[in-house]
Amino acid sequence: MRAYSRADEESVRDQARVRAWTAAGLLSPEQGTALEAELRTDLRRTHVVLRGVLAFFTALIVAAAVGLFFTGLSIESRAIVAVVLWFFGFVSLGIADGLVTQMRFYRHGIEEALAVCGIALLTFGTMLLFDDVGSHVDGQAGLAVAVLGGIYLYARFGFVYAIVAALPCAAALAFQFGLPDSIARASAALVLLGAIGATRALRPRDAGDYRIGDYAVFQAAAWVFVYLLLNLRVGDVWRDLGLYSSFEGERGFYWITYVAVCLMPIAGLTVSIRERDRPLLIANLALALLTLATNKPYLGWPRQPWDPIILGVLLVTIALGVRRWLARGPNGTRGGFTAEKLDANLDAIRYLGTVSVLVKTPTAAPSDHWKGFQGGRSGGGGASGDF
Repeated sequence: MRAYSRADEESVRDQARVRAWTAAGLLSPEQGTALEAELRTDLRRTHVVLRGVLAFFTALIVAAAVGLFFTGLSIESRAIVAVVLWFFGFVSLGIADGLVTQMRFYRHGIEEALAVCGIALLTFGTMLLFDDVGSHVDGQAGLAVAVLGGIYLYARFGFVYAIVAALPCAAALAFQFGLPDSIARASAALVLLGAIGATRALRPRDAGDYRIGDYAVFQAAAWVFVYLLLNLRVGDVWRDLGLYSSFEGERGFYWITYVAVCLMPIAGLTVSIRERDRPLLIANLALALLTLATNKPYLGWPRQPWDPIILGVLLVTIALGVRRWLARGPNGTRGGFTAEKLDANLDAIRYLGTVSVLVKTPTAAPSDHWKGFQGGRSGGGGASGDF
């Protein structure tokens, strides 16, 4: 179902690693150039800035085309409007698919905006169609389409952000049934925890699989959304912006969530350190800071002007303590972690063995027991197993 071949996906991601290794000095410029030449594909790519510009103007064109159609025609029937939105949605998805399969666009901005706009039009059309059916039915149907659309965009085009956007949509479904706030939050959290369980079950076991990074992002994003659902005091900031309403529920649930938001960063950091999961590690460091920042509001203690100063001193102390603890380990490391600055992408450490095989140097000679990569699963651009 994926529009791109596995070899192309691996080559694109290995190219990024090679550039990072070359910039860090792990590879010489000549070695980096040679590797990039071997990993070259026929995919059409562009700079990230131009990618954003193209995506913005493509979305603007789609919105203008839909708006122009409805401006020229006076349509009063909601069913007809929904069908028209579906039509434009499927056309956008079809054009995006054609740009990928025929013109070989890859993260070019144009096909991304068309695909995302297609799902958005299908979602709005569905909500409009079910608007008069009953209470919350339009929201339920629209969110369901958004979730399925996000899954489709990742399965077809590999858009990681589509799954990340689908996660809060799936959680929001729990709030569309008129349940009490505490039950709705608990149900949404269970949905996201189920998504984490599915992610861990489906995550590739092969360390060289290019999708491992995607699943790590899915897991970290779902964990963050669970935390935001359970931390009832995060809304203190959002409420000032008019984006959040106060929690109205049982006090027992209130204190259960307090315990949860205190334990979640600890549990997440433990798992991320054990599994060397960088996205989960970064996410839980941020959640730990958020727990510290919302501790006083949770307990009902008054805030003081010097609270940020105390928090800053605490963070500096922890950072210096961890750094000194790591530096005193054997060779400045403990369990694979170091306080020394690494300029290369951290994935370079995992794949450094691959580079030593891919790069031919005058002094390097294959050992007698070398048997190849058994079919090319070296994790390095789909190279053959007998090179």
